[in-house]
Amino acid sequence: MNLRRDLICRVSAWLLACLPCLSMHQSWAQDAARAPSETGPALIDFQRDVAPILARRCLECHGPKDAKEDVRVDERDSLMSYVEPGALDASPLWTDFLRATDPEMLMPPAQKGGPLSAAELLVIKAWIEEGAVWPDGVAVVAPAAGAPESPVTPADAMPETQSGRLWAAAGYFHPAVIHFPIGLLLTSALFVVIGVVWPAMGQLPAKACLFVGALTSVVACLMGFALAEQQGYGGWQRGMDAPIFWHRWGGVLVAVLSTMVAMLAAVSSERGANSLWKLSVLVIALLVGWVGHEGGELTYGSDFYSRAFQLLGFQSPDSMPAQSIESGPQSAGERTEQATETAKPPSADPTPAPTAREQTPSPKAADEPLDA
Repeated sequence: MNLRRDLICRVSAWLLACLPCLSMHQSWAQDAARAPSETGPALIDFQRDVAPILARRCLECHGPKDAKEDVRVDERDSLMSYVEPGALDASPLWTDFLRATDPEMLMPPAQKGGPLSAAELLVIKAWIEEGAVWPDGVAVVAPAAGAPESPVTPADAMPETQSGRLWAAAGYFHPAVIHFPIGLLLTSALFVVIGVVWPAMGQLPAKACLFVGALTSVVACLMGFALAEQQGYGGWQRGMDAPIFWHRWGGVLVAVLSTMVAMLAAVSSERGANSLWKLSVLVIALLVGWVGHEGGELTYGSDFYSRAFQLLGFQSPDSMPAQSIESGPQSAGERTEQATETAKPPSADPTPAPTAREQTPSPKAADEPLDA
């Protein structure tokens, strides 16, 4: 009986002595399973590893000069709205763009040397999984002159088929061809107005401009879709808040409506039908102006036309950033730098004080009477 009691006591004492060791072993296992960011310094440094990738591969289309889809990779709040720190699968930057299965949603697009290389993707992946830390004071800036370029050459992004290359090349003629339907449709509307004031003009000039304008609007619209793919605006999943949405579908509306009105004008002979197509031409002219406005803002920025209204006196200069006419449209970075310079306290006037000789008026000036 005493032997059994002694054995139980020894076993109990041994178990109590082993409990701290088991606890330490469990703690070591948990520490080993933790992410590197929890146990020590992160493997990925944003300034050293991530910022150069963003500057080299993304800043051209999503920077101060051109912020497609209103996404800026050089602004932390803009980029982080597409990143869920620590959750790779919940980060739209990774799932919807960098690793998109749709070629039109893939960023960077093939026309810009995309997608990212395996090494670049691993860096972005590790950065997000470690918490997507963007330290204060770290900026994404364009590579300095002489910096190594992306290893992807333009030839790698060329379409494989001859038809694909022709389609891509046609897109670059969109800015030139678009002026034909703009001028012709507006001239058609002008002839409609002149025909009302001067009936002897007849309907032929307005109809001729309408027919050719409708045809060229369809061609320009197709070229616009080709150019959108080359400039990273491809894809149909663009919401109404996207800068290209209204320009794209407004152009489609003008092309379809002008074609239908041209067909109506070709077969109209009654007075009521003539009034209908003429009124439609005037509506098309207004649509052309609106679509052109959207295209201008898409190319030159949302404040481009505001500068014109300021010069004409329709907008107060105080509501616009200071900008010289010769300098052209300013980027967001230039406007910020200019605002910073304006906010600095005025420095002392570097002009030296006039000497005693300069302060003494000449006898002739002293004899002249002073104006009231």
